[in-house]
Amino acid sequence: MRFCKKSLVLVALVLSLIAATASIAAAEGFNDPQQYTATSTPSGPHGGYVSTSNKCKECHAVHLATGSYMLTRANTRAETCNFCHGVAGAGIGTKVALNEEGHGLSATQKNEENLIAPDDTVDPYTIQTSNWGCVECHSPHDNKTVKLAGNTTTKLLKQDPNQGKTYLYYNTSLINTSTKETTQTLSHWCSTCHNADFGLHTDPKQVLMSGTTQTAYGHAVSGSGYTTDTAGWAIVDPLDGINNGPTCRQCHTATGIGGKFPHSSESTSTGGSAVSTPDMLKSGSKATELDGICNGCHNTSSLQ
Repeated sequence: MRFCKKSLVLVALVLSLIAATASIAAAEGFNDPQQYTATSTPSGPHGGYVSTSNKCKECHAVHLATGSYMLTRANTRAETCNFCHGVAGAGIGTKVALNEEGHGLSATQKNEENLIAPDDTVDPYTIQTSNWGCVECHSPHDNKTVKLAGNTTTKLLKQDPNQGKTYLYYNTSLINTSTKETTQTLSHWCSTCHNADFGLHTDPKQVLMSGTTQTAYGHAVSGSGYTTDTAGWAIVDPLDGINNGPTCRQCHTATGIGGKFPHSSESTSTGGSAVSTPDMLKSGSKATELDGICNGCHNTSSLQ
């Protein structure tokens, strides 16, 4: 009999603790991470909001939000995704690291008022550095997103990330409004903010350099990528008028520990020592030894 009374007391204490914990969680105004019931497609919190789902409170609190930006946990637009998607984030899904050799900011850029997209044609994409973050490329609500050729999902990529821009190679009218699908590739999509980094090497681009608008040209880049000969070298015929240049990722192949295209560059070598791989190039690349990138595709011994 005494054992039963003690058991009842213990059960009561446990229930009280659970209730108190639930009250604390509820007081914060958010769902516990990944604890909502997924009753719609997509199954995650980014889209598929119906009367029977409970996803909104994953990111937003109706009352008692802990951050000042849009009732989220963050105080700035740039930090809204870190709670789940930061390297140490609470979410189960993608963990993203941004560094200055990828799509992150350097210490100097964080102090500047405006950030200008590199290699964009005039007028280039410009944003205040305090706003720069994931939501410049991604739609957190899967609204007006695009499923690019070769992708199995939209990856929350915006259909028109650089609104108002006259794109040279990407066309929003080629997106199926029902399925969100398009025959255009990630390289086409990247050109929305890097408008000078696509097309034939003979295509003239108007780019802002040293404070003035100048005509510039660049390495051929295509959506389908380069082809190789029987020896594995890139087939290059610069006079055939055909764009058989590489895709963005065929050159910017960052895949290493701490870095992955298109978010960041290698930040930790497999040996554990810190490295700085420039511009999301292959792991181990150095800014003073970039011929190693060219040699990976071009048979330089055959050059005239």
